[in-house]
Amino acid sequence: MSYRIYLVSIPRNRYIKIKDLNKRQFIRKFKLQKDECGKYNVDIHKIFNQELFNFGSSVSYDCQETAESLFSQKDTRDLVDDEYYNLRVLTKEDFANLIEQERKIVAEHYHKMLEPFIVTYPDEREWYDLRLDFTKGKQYEFDSFRNWLSSKYREWNPLLKHSKPYNLDDEHKQCVSSWKREYAIFELVRIYKSFNWKHNVMVIYGW
Repeated sequence: MSYRIYLVSIPRNRYIKIKDLNKRQFIRKFKLQKDECGKYNVDIHKIFNQELFNFGSSVSYDCQETAESLFSQKDTRDLVDDEYYNLRVLTKEDFANLIEQERKIVAEHYHKMLEPFIVTYPDEREWYDLRLDFTKGKQYEFDSFRNWLSSKYREWNPLLKHSKPYNLDDEHKQCVSSWKREYAIFELVRIYKSFNWKHNVMVIYGW
């Protein structure tokens, strides 16, 4: 499996107890054991309470460089291989900025698909009147656009019962089942609005 980005939740009271632990305290608290190579076996996933979202890609976000590290002590960060996981605590503002970054990625992708066929760029207030000419682009550009549009159609086609981009299963909180960014972003908005920022801490990391 490729390196992916995950969004998880940890109870704030637990976060307060572990964030300033040094290496020795961390080992004692989580009863870590050494493996056959003499290294401590750290299962970082046991720290978290709930997985909120799997981005399904290795796209890096600005907040992964600017947000606060999960652990304040360097020896603890080294122990849990923070250079690999890049564990960061997200504030509500950090998460809002991440969603905005996702929106820009979607917008750039749409623009890339349509750009070869745009006749003229309308005034900013008149984008509803965008004119396209599909005889303008090269064949591979048209094929790319057609494949992109076809993938959208497949997800919404009522004849394909297992390809819906939304999830009505009561057992899952997620309302979006599609991996496509333009749909998945609404799952992020749902999390943003429903997350209990007072009692929980949001963490982003890669694995």
